[in-house]
Amino acid sequence: MRIRHTIGGCIAAATAIMASVGLARAEPPASTTLMELTTPVIACDTKDQMMQVVQSIKDGNLRNKLTELEATKDDRNEPVCVYSPLSPVVFGDSEHIGRIEDQDRTLDVWVSNVGNGDTGFYVLWGEEIQSTRV
Repeated sequence: MRIRHTIGGCIAAATAIMASVGLARAEPPASTTLMELTTPVIACDTKDQMMQVVQSIKDGNLRNKLTELEATKDDRNEPVCVYSPLSPVVFGDSEHIGRIEDQDRTLDVWVSNVGNGDTGFYVLWGEEIQSTRV
């Protein structure tokens, strides 16, 4: 389903990637849009897992949560969350989570349900809306 990058590589870039994906397009693509995500994104099997990732960003605990979820295997013995580019997926519904403070910036975040011929899963989509650097 997905090519996996190590979570270690994800940690430093995760929110930057969320923001850079969103810079080209503030909101996620409309439902039924087919799109290849060539820039790695955080993808999880379930919405609950993705909401744990969102909460970990809010709590400043992203590294630990992603490490934990990468170590958790699904019924196909794949990690339940990965950091990876995605082959073409069809976007379904997206839930607007709202603004999240992440270190020195503010992100506007969505959780989008996507799918391919293999399965459905969730991706984190966002944009940097405000720099809070002094």
